[in-house]
Amino acid sequence: YPAVASSGSDQNDKSVIIGFLRSGQTIFPEFRAVNCDHNMQWSNSVQVKAGEDDVNIGGQSPDRWGDYSGISRRNGANRTVWASGCYGMSGNNFGVNNGWNAWIAELTDGGSPGAIEEEETSQPVRVFPNPAIDQFSVSFDMLKRADINVSIYDMEGKLVKVLLNDNLKPGGKTVQFNRNALTSGTYLISVTSNDKIISNEKLVIN
Repeated sequence: YPAVASSGSDQNDKSVIIGFLRSGQTIFPEFRAVNCDHNMQWSNSVQVKAGEDDVNIGGQSPDRWGDYSGISRRNGANRTVWASGCYGMSGNNFGVNNGWNAWIAELTDGGSPGAIEEEETSQPVRVFPNPAIDQFSVSFDMLKRADINVSIYDMEGKLVKVLLNDNLKPGGKTVQFNRNALTSGTYLISVTSNDKIISNEKLVIN
């Protein structure tokens, strides 16, 4: 199911950005986006998030994936949208191998058919161990010095705690946290760089 949102510069501009999912015999399930301008001129699609592995959850034939995608114009920003889509994930995700995960990106069409791009260069983020019992770590790479915020939210989107808010130098970073007063359940770890989302990762506390 593709998702579509307006990226026009005014009420008369019918330009849109479309997020969609793709897979094939030689393509792991991936998340892509394309721009169609007011004159029905299409850009080449761009890869938002590459697939890491195939999807093989089991119990279904063929395997069902890709139901979850969404897109919305970013309020107050010209030609910019937030988009989410699925991709095939490697490794174990909540006890499931060869499953899928969701990816969130900020996209802009740049005002011309060929200019769509992912505005924030997303860095790999790992949360481990997951599920966690006493402590957990958040690991990510910094390409350049930037303000980094790591916050934890409940599944209703309410801020539970700011775990880190600092200006960090380039390089690999691993930050360890104690679960403290977190009750058992599922949370969302949000990592932002200069107020732009790098990644949202689920965390299960046992």
